[in-house]
Amino acid sequence: MVGRPGPPPEARVGQPVGRPAPPGSGFPPPAACPAGPPPAPARRPDDRPQVVAADRGKEFAFVVGGAFVRWGYAFVPVTGGPEVTESWEFLPAGIAMFGERFGEDAPSQIDDRAEAAHRGIPLTLAAIKRVAESA
Repeated sequence: MVGRPGPPPEARVGQPVGRPAPPGSGFPPPAACPAGPPPAPARRPDDRPQVVAADRGKEFAFVVGGAFVRWGYAFVPVTGGPEVTESWEFLPAGIAMFGERFGEDAPSQIDDRAEAAHRGIPLTLAAIKRVAESA
């Protein structure tokens, strides 16, 4: 992939992704950071992602639900442009929350979410590549 990888230069750790930043906070407007899809109706408003790593050209990561799921993007310089690796991790608090919310069906629900996340990774990486190569 060729282009300038990583989060917008204005992204900062602690930045709520896709939410307006308070005036004077120094955070960028929502359009400066990827917002992802709106929360599904069954989700809570605090399920919105929050940036936990923003090291331009190296790493960009966010968590959902405070500590439920972590999405990350690592950038490694290689000939012809950076290699981008996307990761997804269901964190212990997320697994516990699913146990509380879904009871005996929690393992199946977790498997469904993990499968959907891993199915979407190649699509996300392809979109990042398209954007970077058109810049």
